[in-house]
Amino acid sequence: MAAELKKKFKRIYAIVIIVVLLVVALSYAVYTLTYVAPTGPGPVEIEVVTDKPSYLQGEQVHFSIYVNNTQNWNVPKPSTVSFQIENYSSQTVCIDYVNPPPTFAAHSRTLFFNDEWNQETGTGINRTLVQPDNYTLTVTLGGPVDYGAPANCTFEIKPNVQP
Repeated sequence: MAAELKKKFKRIYAIVIIVVLLVVALSYAVYTLTYVAPTGPGPVEIEVVTDKPSYLQGEQVHFSIYVNNTQNWNVPKPSTVSFQIENYSSQTVCIDYVNPPPTFAAHSRTLFFNDEWNQETGTGINRTLVQPDNYTLTVTLGGPVDYGAPANCTFEIKPNVQP
């Protein structure tokens, strides 16, 4: 009789352990499928880089914008992104950006934007090439949280001398 009782308790223990393991596994699966990372305020660090320090007049200026989120939470996407290109003669070129990036993940470095500028200024049919000079590209993020200070990089446009 004691042997049968031990067998019954072993079965009951085995069933209880299996049920507990199933509940834990199912709970973990539901949690991971429904978990939404917390979001919070910035600031984030913006990094602006060009592919080279100087360009010939008329050459495409390739630039990339990186966002470094050093926070312990995701930072919501900005609703506005401002690009401004200025030279020392106070000429300004604005680039419009309409598609906001995804949320910046916690402790991440995200390639936020890759683009190029054709060195033209003006609107419509009145677009002309900018003059050779040193230029500064400044990027500012705006939206529901403080994104921190704008970032910039400087590059040179050299005269395109024809032989």
